[in-house]
Amino acid sequence: MFLTFLFSLQGFDRAEGGGIDLISHIITRHLRIPCSVLMGANLAGEVADEKFCETTIGCKDSKTGPVLRDAIQTDYFRVVVVDDVDTVEVCGALKNIVACGAGFVDGLGLGDNTKAAVIRLGLMEMVKFVDVFYPGGKLSTFFESCGIADLITTCYGGRNRKVSEAFVRTGKSIKELEDEMLNGQKLQGPFTAEEVNYMLKNKGMEDKTTSDSHYLPPSIKYVPECCHHQSLSIASETTQSTCKCAIHFLLFISCMNTKLDSYESGRPIHHHISKL
Repeated sequence: MFLTFLFSLQGFDRAEGGGIDLISHIITRHLRIPCSVLMGANLAGEVADEKFCETTIGCKDSKTGPVLRDAIQTDYFRVVVVDDVDTVEVCGALKNIVACGAGFVDGLGLGDNTKAAVIRLGLMEMVKFVDVFYPGGKLSTFFESCGIADLITTCYGGRNRKVSEAFVRTGKSIKELEDEMLNGQKLQGPFTAEEVNYMLKNKGMEDKTTSDSHYLPPSIKYVPECCHHQSLSIASETTQSTCKCAIHFLLFISCMNTKLDSYESGRPIHHHISKL
């Protein structure tokens, strides 16, 4: 008999000393039991309608992982287990920040090509973030449902994207739109970006450039700034330019940061990342 904890909460908590803490680490620390993580392209409404989807469980124990998989897997809910727990959890948090950028693109009417670029560069930021702050993560994890799949579905169908688009188009505040559109739910993207931004500022990393080994990813820097423009509307040139600045930073600065070398499944991320 074993005791474990499986959770799917998204986001971070502030740690003492100006850092961030993963929720799984907090649970393990306080409950003193192993904690596994479930993340993936699992929009709740579609799961409830029994439409096919995939999900990822991050579990370090090779015996517990299959037990968790078999407990929740169905014909329409496919589960893949990986041992890269921290990367699974970080993907579930950071993709919401990128989704806000995708929503800004939709609200500004910049088109699907621009949105695709934001998604691609957002994924690069996620890979870089894990490589810097959670070394030892595997690049292959980003190609599971918790990575690229969840990023895509969130950037097209998730609430962070929907509210961010409405934020640009309506001129209403994030709080107003949450109350109107989310039926009691909250946006994770702006809050998560603020938490990560807080950590990077406390570590003196907010002004690092993309040529530095430690840098502030553009979406993490600009998503909170955009969301604090409570009077944003499509008719306001000043506030519209703020969102455009975030998108342009993603497109023209992030693309100079990193490239991925030839992909080999399961190898640590640092084996695949090199400077341009």
